[in-house]
Amino acid sequence: MESRASIAKHPIHPMLVPFPIALWIFSLMSDLIYALGWGGPLWHDIAFYTMAGGLVGRLGGGGPGPD
Repeated sequence: MESRASIAKHPIHPMLVPFPIALWIFSLMSDLIYALGWGGPLWHDIAFYTMAGGLVGRLGGGGPGPD
Protein backbone atom coordinates (compact mmCIF):
# COMPACT_ATOMS: atom_id res chain seq x y z
CA MET A 1 0.00 0.00 0.00
CA GLU A 2 1.47 3.28 -1.06
CA SER A 3 0.68 6.77 0.17
CA ARG A 4 0.85 10.01 -1.78
CA ALA A 5 2.08 11.84 1.33
CA SER A 6 5.65 10.67 1.88
CA ILE A 7 9.14 11.87 2.68
CA ALA A 8 11.90 10.15 0.71
CA LYS A 9 9.43 7.37 -0.20
CA HIS A 10 8.57 6.78 3.48
CA PRO A 11 4.88 7.34 4.31
CA ILE A 12 4.12 10.11 6.82
CA HIS A 13 1.02 8.49 8.35
CA PRO A 14 2.86 5.84 10.45
CA MET A 15 5.14 8.57 11.81
CA LEU A 16 2.23 10.72 13.00
CA VAL A 17 -0.12 8.11 14.46
CA PRO A 18 1.78 7.41 17.74
CA PHE A 19 1.48 11.02 18.95
CA PRO A 20 -2.29 11.13 19.50
CA ILE A 21 -2.25 7.63 20.97
CA ALA A 22 0.41 8.64 23.49
CA LEU A 23 -1.43 11.86 24.33
CA TRP A 24 -4.69 9.97 24.97
CA ILE A 25 -2.93 7.47 27.24
CA PHE A 26 -1.29 10.33 29.15
CA SER A 27 -4.69 12.03 29.41
CA LEU A 28 -6.17 8.89 30.94
CA MET A 29 -3.30 8.65 33.43
CA SER A 30 -3.71 12.33 34.33
CA ASP A 31 -7.44 11.83 34.90
CA LEU A 32 -6.73 8.86 37.16
CA ILE A 33 -4.15 10.81 39.16
CA TYR A 34 -6.65 13.63 39.63
CA ALA A 35 -9.60 11.33 40.42
CA LEU A 36 -7.66 9.34 43.00
CA GLY A 37 -6.58 12.54 44.73
CA TRP A 38 -2.87 12.03 44.16
CA GLY A 39 -2.48 15.41 42.49
CA GLY A 40 -3.98 18.84 42.55
CA PRO A 41 -6.20 20.59 40.02
CA LEU A 42 -3.23 20.96 37.67
CA TRP A 43 -3.70 17.29 36.69
CA HIS A 44 -7.25 18.01 35.60
CA ASP A 45 -5.95 20.75 33.29
CA ILE A 46 -3.17 18.50 31.99
CA ALA A 47 -5.75 15.81 31.15
CA PHE A 48 -7.86 18.33 29.24
CA TYR A 49 -4.99 19.73 27.19
CA THR A 50 -3.50 16.34 26.36
CA MET A 51 -6.95 15.16 25.21
CA ALA A 52 -7.26 18.28 23.02
CA GLY A 53 -3.73 17.72 21.68
CA GLY A 54 -4.63 14.12 20.84
CA LEU A 55 -7.67 15.27 18.88
CA VAL A 56 -5.62 17.81 16.94
CA GLY A 57 -2.93 15.18 16.33
CA ARG A 58 -5.58 12.77 15.10
CA LEU A 59 -6.62 15.24 12.45
CA GLY A 60 -3.00 15.74 11.42
CA GLY A 61 -2.26 12.01 11.28
CA GLY A 62 -5.44 11.08 9.44
CA GLY A 63 -4.89 13.42 6.51
CA PRO A 64 -1.84 11.74 4.99
CA GLY A 65 -3.28 8.25 5.55
CA PRO A 66 -2.95 5.43 3.04
CA ASP A 67 -4.89 5.65 -0.20
